[in-house]
Amino acid sequence: MKEHVITYSAAMIRARREGRKTQTRRVYKPHGKFPYQDGEDTGNPSESSTWTEWGPCPYGKPGDRLVVKEAAWMWCAKIIDRNRVTKKTGKPKVAWMECRNVQPIYCADHPEKPTHVPSGQRQKNGDVQYCWHKKNARFLPRWASRGLDEVVSIRVERLNEITHLDAIAEGCQPHPDCQSQSCCDDYRRLWESINGPGSWDANPWVWVVTFKTLS
Repeated sequence: MKEHVITYSAAMIRARREGRKTQTRRVYKPHGKFPYQDGEDTGNPSESSTWTEWGPCPYGKPGDRLVVKEAAWMWCAKIIDRNRVTKKTGKPKVAWMECRNVQPIYCADHPEKPTHVPSGQRQKNGDVQYCWHKKNARFLPRWASRGLDEVVSIRVERLNEITHLDAIAEGCQPHPDCQSQSCCDDYRRLWESINGPGSWDANPWVWVVTFKTLS
């Protein structure tokens, strides 16, 4: 069993914590040749191929753990290195050192920057300033993660093959009095909000990871 990192937007974090998200799709990045029928790019993977033949999945295999990372406000020491400057602005480089004794405030729960000073903390200690600093999901320290999932299954398919039930498992909520296609439409809009205009029509191959929440 291994641990792998996975990041989510605030909306998907809320869906996951509410028990509505048990599936995620991520663009497949080829490792060598696709397992196509007859070795040709027909747009259809070989019927005999399994997800393991598509190369190593960056999200592991069934039974592995997914460490969930999300954006968070963290109480940090602002360290200014006056001996190093940024190429873009010429200003001294700044490092943000997280204070492990202060609980992060997650953007999914509190999108606005906190204004209070945590109990027992100060805003300045000598030349070092302290303040809330936003850490994007990919830079969240492992110790600050509050979510852990277990991989249940993995498959590879075209993005547009998503079904109504898959879209619900992705965290989209069905609309009352609407046809079943509405959830797929919602997922299409969600996908393009993350991956950019035209990314849905490109219809890439994707990893489809089904998971169960452990914490």
